[in-house]
Amino acid sequence: MIPTIPYIEAKFDAFNKLIFGGELPRIPIALGSATRVVGAFSCKVRRNFWGKKEYSDLKLRFSQKFDLPENELEDVIIHEMIHYYIHFKNLKDKSAHGPLFKNLMNQINKTFGRKISIRYRGSSALRIHYIDQSILQSQLQGANQLSLKDSQSSKF
Repeated sequence: MIPTIPYIEAKFDAFNKLIFGGELPRIPIALGSATRVVGAFSCKVRRNFWGKKEYSDLKLRFSQKFDLPENELEDVIIHEMIHYYIHFKNLKDKSAHGPLFKNLMNQINKTFGRKISIRYRGSSALRIHYIDQSILQSQLQGANQLSLKDSQSSKF
């Protein structure tokens, strides 16, 4: 399943109610074409005149380059919602995937039967999708190079 904004919004609302008690306000969702990251929570940080951190442009971003089974896409959405929850509640963790994040992730996995993880390893279907895509791209590049060579040789 390739993510769409309406799908992610619907899942965000459902998981927000089920897992996070409806505490998370909606934030913008963006779709991209990253090939190394399935999802991300991001925001801009700047310090004001008094040195206090101010946050803006909160966003959830998901790549459309991944064709995931629905349950795996749901886990990615929840993973990013954990990041957002920690930020929204102004909770402190030692790193992006520190002890607090891992504790929340493990609680959600246990309570709701999820398989959220720190790193997405993907299903075999996803790996096959990438293999097919890379083969297709290399074949297209090879065909383009051959046609370019043919057109150059015909000039002489």
